[in-house]
Amino acid sequence: MYCKNCGIETRGSLNICPLCHNTLRVGADGGGDAIDVYPLRFKRAQTRRRITFDNVFWFAFFNIVSVCVLINVFFETEFWSFPVAVGLIYIYVLVKNTILSSSDTSIKLFFQTVALSVFFIALLFFFDDRSKIGWIIDYVLPIIYAASALTYGVLIFIRVNNFSNYILYEFFVLLLGVIPTLLAEFGKDLVGEKTPSYVCLFVCIFVFMSNIIFSWKFIRHEMKKRFHV
Repeated sequence: MYCKNCGIETRGSLNICPLCHNTLRVGADGGGDAIDVYPLRFKRAQTRRRITFDNVFWFAFFNIVSVCVLINVFFETEFWSFPVAVGLIYIYVLVKNTILSSSDTSIKLFFQTVALSVFFIALLFFFDDRSKIGWIIDYVLPIIYAASALTYGVLIFIRVNNFSNYILYEFFVLLLGVIPTLLAEFGKDLVGEKTPSYVCLFVCIFVFMSNIIFSWKFIRHEMKKRFHV
């Protein structure tokens, strides 16, 4: 038997192609023997709708935010639905890009550092009263950058083989750690307590330079390998 669609010949008593399930016609050999070489299975797997984390999250996100906005509008309360939306988006980044992601730990840690910064900075634009947001600039941002730098420092000593990725992201964290100090020096009345900002900058620089000093041989080897020196 011959399948015009697939261009193949089959042996057996089947009248349906085992590949495309179209009707077969008699080939040049007149049909051949009647042994069932390709038993046909008519039961097909049913296609099921797959529910993903994105489907569940965005369904819950739009419903929760919509309810919060309606409460704000009808009861004329403070527009607190914006922090709720930002917090939910941070949860999405935490689960999607950190917990469920197969990326390297250095990338996950940097994503979390940036996501936390965006979350708390977004709160700065929501609150107008300095007494409500002062703790974010004075303490939260410096703690985030200092903790991230220390974590990178520990991971670099543990995972020396992946040094290039970790030291690059640690340098980016060092640049972020400069921001609180710049705000403390040039932000006028934005920063009330300047000590955490200076401590944050010191920690970022200390950890970065310590990793450079203790891994200098490895860095020199990598530079020679990359630039073919």
